[in-house]
Amino acid sequence: MPAKKSETQAVTFTGIQTIEVILRGRPGSPLVIHAFAEKAKQEIRDKQQKKAKTAKAERKPVEEF
Repeated sequence: MPAKKSETQAVTFTGIQTIEVILRGRPGSPLVIHAFAEKAKQEIRDKQQKKAKTAKAERKPVEEF
């Protein structure tokens, strides 16, 4: 299937930039965007590399209350 040509333009209004993006994918498949915290990213990397888990931090329920 030949690629379709599309035109993308950027418009600037006092420091705000708007762009048009064309996403291609399988019809019906959702677009999933994850914004993980750095700690979560590191835990995922460690799990994939089969590193030992670190112990959970001690909780202080009275202070948390």
